[in-house]
Amino acid sequence: MSRQKFTNRKARIEKKFSTEAMRLLIALMPKQYRPEIFTLDEGYIGGLHFREWQVCEVDYWGEADSWDAFYLLHDALILHTTDWEGMGRADDAEFSGDESIDRTPFYSPWRIGDVTRAEIIRHCRRLVSAGIKWDA
Repeated sequence: MSRQKFTNRKARIEKKFSTEAMRLLIALMPKQYRPEIFTLDEGYIGGLHFREWQVCEVDYWGEADSWDAFYLLHDALILHTTDWEGMGRADDAEFSGDESIDRTPFYSPWRIGDVTRAEIIRHCRRLVSAGIKWDA
């Protein structure tokens, strides 16, 4: 009789991504993300038990929103690597003329689909080791 060993490998991998993202957020944005604001959330979605670090924030209307640590790290990376001035100049040029301008060169190269989560984590580790702080 063969017994299958139960593994929760995917959930453990998700927690590792989330834990590393939390550590990187604390290192890159220490004024905005302190260690005590993170909570370990657990849940069950689609047959998968998960555990991930989240930040719960209260919005303007008093409703609580919780965000996964990797989502927050990825969002901050995109915000810091998008050429907002170039997009503004492209908008100005488009509105003053009749032709449309391609905004693709101004977008962040770190959008999901173009890179993997491991590459995002690796890049942010390099930023931390270089001593970069985003909320300075």
